[in-house]
This record gives sequence, C-alpha cells and structure tokens, in this order.
Amino acid sequence: MNNRDKTKYIVNDGKKLPKNRFILEVVKIYLNNHKSTFSTLNNVFLREYQGSTGVINKLDYVLSKYANHNNKRHFLNSNEILMSSDNIKFVVSTEWNKDNVKNIVKIAEQEGIDIIQV
Repeated sequence: MNNRDKTKYIVNDGKKLPKNRFILEVVKIYLNNHKSTFSTLNNVFLREYQGSTGVINKLDYVLSKYANHNNKRHFLNSNEILMSSDNIKFVVSTEWNKDNVKNIVKIAEQEGIDIIQV
C-alpha cells in the first residue's frame, strides 16, 4: 500500500501541479511581483520551510554540491533557472512533502495567489 500524498495544486486557474512544481510556480510569481535580491528572497522563502535542501539555492552552489549526483534535487532546466534583481541565478528545490509545503501555501495566500488543492 502506497501512503504517498498525491495532493496537486491549481494556481490562478492554471493546470494541476504536483507539490514541487507548485512551489516553483509560487516562487516565479513572487519574483515577478516583487523584484527582489537573493538575500530578500531567502528571507521570504526561509531555508527551514523546506528542510534539508532549502527552498531556493544559488545555481552555482547546487551544481557544485551535487556535481557527482544524478539527482540534483532542484529544477535545473533553462526555463526553471531564476534570476534575482541582483543578478544571482538561483533554483528551487524539488524535494517537498505534505508537511513542508504548508509554509509555501501560506506565502502564496498572503500574496493573493489563488490556490486550489485537489
């Protein structure tokens, strides 16, 4: 029996997203609405909200830390790499569960992002 939580999220009437893609979408929306430095983003998307990998990390850090790993634990496709207002390339963690996603849901709600859990 698989007890894995398969909750999906619909953001602003878009398509159903798994937890990790939902987080990526929230960070993208936040960044679009608030031109923010990497430091500011780290103060919004606190490391402890995710746990071991943090919500966001600098791209060069991730590429270095996970250089010898197949699973880099972050979104690394070119359209998923984000840029802060101080020109720091950063990426969002792919490692989410039903407990640690709650903090990002709260941020999204505070930002007025329309979210439906399905």
